[in-house]
Amino acid sequence: MKIRLQAKIISFVLFPAITIGIMAGWISSNKITQIMEQEMHSQLKTLAYAGCQFYESINNEPFSQDESGTVKKGDFIITDNYLFVDGMMDHADVYASFFYQDERIVTNVLDYKGARMIRTSANQIVADTVLKKGLDYFSSNVIIGGEEYYGYYVPVHQPKTNEVVGMFFTGDNVSKVREAANTTKKTIFFIIIGVVTASIILTSFLVLNMTGALKKTVKDLEDLSNGVLSPVHYEKKIRTDEIGDIVKATYKLKHTLNDLIRSISTTSSILFDSARDMELIFADNTQSTLEIYESLEKLSAASIQQAVSLERITGLIQDINSSDSSVTPFINDVIDFLLELSALAEENAASTQTTSDATDRLTNSMIDIEKEIKVLRELAANLNQQLKGIHFYE
Repeated sequence: MKIRLQAKIISFVLFPAITIGIMAGWISSNKITQIMEQEMHSQLKTLAYAGCQFYESINNEPFSQDESGTVKKGDFIITDNYLFVDGMMDHADVYASFFYQDERIVTNVLDYKGARMIRTSANQIVADTVLKKGLDYFSSNVIIGGEEYYGYYVPVHQPKTNEVVGMFFTGDNVSKVREAANTTKKTIFFIIIGVVTASIILTSFLVLNMTGALKKTVKDLEDLSNGVLSPVHYEKKIRTDEIGDIVKATYKLKHTLNDLIRSISTTSSILFDSARDMELIFADNTQSTLEIYESLEKLSAASIQQAVSLERITGLIQDINSSDSSVTPFINDVIDFLLELSALAEENAASTQTTSDATDRLTNSMIDIEKEIKVLRELAANLNQQLKGIHFYE
């Protein structure tokens, strides 16, 4: 099956574009997840330290818990005081909790009933890392009330002893973060689809433009192969790339061949006329040669006849000189011989004139042949100049 150049070029562009698009989508998807986790880590860490700093800097008194379970810092009551954590939700859109030891005392995290999840404990890994080791803890899989959160915990210290007395937590719902990430991924996916589609459309337009020019060139070459050498006119501006060079070269070839064939046709016509003229000249030369041959034969025969007549006259004169009788009987014979010689002389003169005329015609014919040969040489030189630079291969 014949696959057109247009389909080949589009396929060569389409497959890499789709492959690159898929790879870019996959890479960007993973990268977006990593970036958003890094951003979430940084944001939650900053807010966690801000919350910790708030509680530690309320006053210089130590954190304490009375018999009723109320947590205080000096005279400042922390238990059931949600102003700060609710402010963090309102202004920073994050969940926040204050832990005294591993118990959640203040929080803006709500359960499925809408109640604050106070008096709940952190898991053991968090407690061991933050309370015992005094280290920060971050996880993308913090489970609170059955919900999955990104969470960052920082230790809260006593003012003077620097003893770890609790934790401050900031977090965000994983499903919300993933939804935002998926929205970003979809946006990037549609952008990639748009870029690939635009690339295909642009490539198709360029390919159609190129194949259109190539089709014209192929048609011109087919016309050349079929002997169609009509003049080519530029209908619009010729491309300036390599395909344009091919088109212009094809147009130039067509014009050159058209001029060459026209010149060869003219030369052929002139050669035909010259051949016809030379045929007439040769026919006239043949006639003139025959006439010269016949005249020479007549001259030869007349000369022989004159020689015979002169010999007979000489014999008669000798007979007259040797005869004693009257010369009267010989007079008539001498007159007859003289008349015969006169007729032969006239015939020789006519044959000589005929030979002269035929010779003149033959000379003129040779001059005409020389002229025709000169014309043929000029035509050959002109044709050779036109064919100069054309290489022929066997």
